[in-house]
Amino acid sequence: TLQSGSFDWVTFGSSFNVMDRTEALKEAHRLLKGNGYFSCMWNHRDLNDPIQQKAENAILSIVPDYTRGVRREDQRPIIEAHKELFDNIIYIEEDFYFHQSLENYILAWQSVKNPYWDLETKEGQEIFDKITAKMREVLPQEFDIKYTTRCWSARKVG
Repeated sequence: TLQSGSFDWVTFGSSFNVMDRTEALKEAHRLLKGNGYFSCMWNHRDLNDPIQQKAENAILSIVPDYTRGVRREDQRPIIEAHKELFDNIIYIEEDFYFHQSLENYILAWQSVKNPYWDLETKEGQEIFDKITAKMREVLPQEFDIKYTTRCWSARKVG
């Protein structure tokens, strides 16, 4: 329902991976003014961080086949596959540390739609409860944790 050609920038923050990326690129192109920009970005947990390793192990102990999906993949190939829509791809990343409580960390996990534990189902809630119980066993009440923001941006063609 948004008007075509009415935006300078269209962004996807931690969401580009949960939709049909080709359709999302087409829609972003439609919405952008000439020479407008599209961006997709995520804050990734640093899997080498000791806190993250403990959290990851807690998850893997309950969900052994856990993977992170396309959000961790390089997004350049999907953008390049649509050179008729976008070019001049720019990639940037920046590390940062975030101080948070264990409860806020768990709430962050809870906020993510996850195929391994659908919180709208009884089974999914049970799996998530087991994971969070394990996290409460192994993680401190407060901690500094490392993340990396990764962002791909590209300019509209045409």
